[in-house]
Amino acid sequence: MKLNKYSIIACVLGLGSLGLTACSDAPGEITSKVYSRLLSPTDLKARVKGVQVELSWTAMPNAESYHIEVFNGTEPTGQAILSFDCTENKYTVTGLEGESVYIIGVQCCSKTIPASLFSYAQAETAKEQIFYPVAEDDITAKSVTLCWPAGEKATTIVLTPGDITYTVTADDIAAGCATIEGLTPETKYKAVLMNGSKTRGTVEFTTLIDFGDAIPVYSTDNFKQMLTDCADGTEFIIVEGEQHIGNFQLNKSVKISGFKPSARPVLHGRFAIAGDVNSLVLSNLIIDGNYITEDGTEGKSDNLFEMVSGKLVSFKMTGCDVMNQVKHVFYNNKKGDIGDVEIDNCMLYNMNAKGDGGGDGFDIRGNALGSLTVTNSTFANGHRSFVRNQASAGYKVTFANCTIYNIGFIDDGNNTGLFRMDNKGSFTATDLLVVNVGTAGAAAAYCGTWGRADKWKAETSFSNVVYSNCPNIWSSACADDHGWAAEMDPKFKDAANLDFTVTNDDVKDKKVGDPRWLK
Repeated sequence: MKLNKYSIIACVLGLGSLGLTACSDAPGEITSKVYSRLLSPTDLKARVKGVQVELSWTAMPNAESYHIEVFNGTEPTGQAILSFDCTENKYTVTGLEGESVYIIGVQCCSKTIPASLFSYAQAETAKEQIFYPVAEDDITAKSVTLCWPAGEKATTIVLTPGDITYTVTADDIAAGCATIEGLTPETKYKAVLMNGSKTRGTVEFTTLIDFGDAIPVYSTDNFKQMLTDCADGTEFIIVEGEQHIGNFQLNKSVKISGFKPSARPVLHGRFAIAGDVNSLVLSNLIIDGNYITEDGTEGKSDNLFEMVSGKLVSFKMTGCDVMNQVKHVFYNNKKGDIGDVEIDNCMLYNMNAKGDGGGDGFDIRGNALGSLTVTNSTFANGHRSFVRNQASAGYKVTFANCTIYNIGFIDDGNNTGLFRMDNKGSFTATDLLVVNVGTAGAAAAYCGTWGRADKWKAETSFSNVVYSNCPNIWSSACADDHGWAAEMDPKFKDAANLDFTVTNDDVKDKKVGDPRWLK
């Protein structure tokens, strides 16, 4: 169909993986009742979903069908690259390339009345995703096999870290698989499948542990005794099963890892730091605060780790689930110094879920803290307050891309809110999703507040926070007018069963919270 480009106006959605807009009336477009032709579609909207575009518009009077044309670029010139017909006032455009800009026109049609002029919308598709999820059996300590639909073209696979570039062969394309070797054990990689300059797929995986000098731990072993007897700096790999360490007094550096991500072993108990410990590393584990002692007595852990004496120079935890601690994630009541704490890709939940044990999530009543960096993690169901930081001046605290749900629900005068920073340091919060915080009641004056103004001395940097059902969050503002925060319901898929998948597309657009729930 011949187009008059001067009779239309493009409605730009904005660049990115998702956009939404409505077309304004174009010069020359027919928007009032006439009889010589149909009215043009109004309220034309487009939503980008990967390499598809979902179109919708107002159903127009007398339109029996709709004709859709797709053009490369930002102007509807030349030959349409795709065209479709439909009878409903919505349509999903397929057959597009990733990372490409298109202008899409919709026209009303009838057998008895001349067709309308086109209404147009512009959209930019996201990066294509044709990689299959990486099968665990395709990952070793030093290699990976990546797969995509057989016959789909590609030129290279780029892996980071390491800036590794693998050249895809004709055999790889025919098989839809490529094996890349020479990788580093225990490393999280991002692999990008490219066809020239266009992305065709992106996938992440973590290489397995290379046992090397590490000591394997099997279900029949007494891991608590092995920890007691080991030398400083020992690395353990728990291959399978469950191990009970109870309230373990740690006075040396250890690294404890689970072997396979799909079958993480369970470690029951917690660590009391009793002496100078240079490094405590936990990865790929399920850590349950409920444990059984050697005489069969049931025990409950107060926290994941607690300072009893000395100094913990470095604590790192990745890929772990932590549950059933009575009070804290960690606790220090002026008993020692904490250096650098890193928590990434973890889920911590049901810590004092009944609300009867008191306690704050990250509870530091004094002494030094070097840094606390928490990323890509979820916290659910627990704690009176979330971060109670009374460490001496000079600390650095960062929370980024975290989901915080049902925290600060204990009606207690010691409930001091989400974040408390008594002394000088720095605090950064970015890309957070905060839901059901501070719902305890009137008695807890600071319950669920973002931060008490009278207990705040940190230099702050806040950005891109979404919150919902947090009735007290701004009652004692510690910062500016919180213009960096938006109130939006993420519409979690099943929060009661710890499924925090975000179903509200507007919240997804903001890319807040733990990334595992945004897919």
